[in-house]
Amino acid sequence: MSSYIQKLAIVLSVTFAVSACNWSGDKEPTPNTAPEALSDSVSTSTDTVLMGQLAGSDGEGDELVFSLAAEPVNGSVTVAADGAYTYTPNAEFVGDDSFSFSVSDGELSDEGTISINVEVLQVSFRDSVRDAYSQSAQATPLAVNGRNYEQDVMNTAEFDDLVAAGEVSGND
Repeated sequence: MSSYIQKLAIVLSVTFAVSACNWSGDKEPTPNTAPEALSDSVSTSTDTVLMGQLAGSDGEGDELVFSLAAEPVNGSVTVAADGAYTYTPNAEFVGDDSFSFSVSDGELSDEGTISINVEVLQVSFRDSVRDAYSQSAQATPLAVNGRNYEQDVMNTAEFDDLVAAGEVSGND
């Protein structure tokens, strides 16, 4: 007699779930990664306050808190916990300045830098003369440093109302 051996194929599907536990059986939390502070470069003009928003990101989506890490050299800054900041350059300052900030997720932190270019303020000479004409002798002198004056020197009519007596004329 002939015998037949039947071959039987069995397919098994096994799914594993892996979970780490500490000695008391509690699951280990996902490791926290440090937030990332995003540095930036901005510009303002002489004697002009700059307001902005610091930026950062967190891989776990944790709430971020911002704080000042290093003061600027040529101005002052305030930083709110939500990242809003106000930078005020020193009077008549022109040039580069910066400040550093920290962003924290409550456990870890990172630092970033805001680089600030304080540019020459474009000023109308006519407006500056009007301001000087109307101020009293005891008033604080008007700032002139850090400004670039623009004026159409051929147009004397812009000052006609300031002339109390006499006449404004060209070359005599």
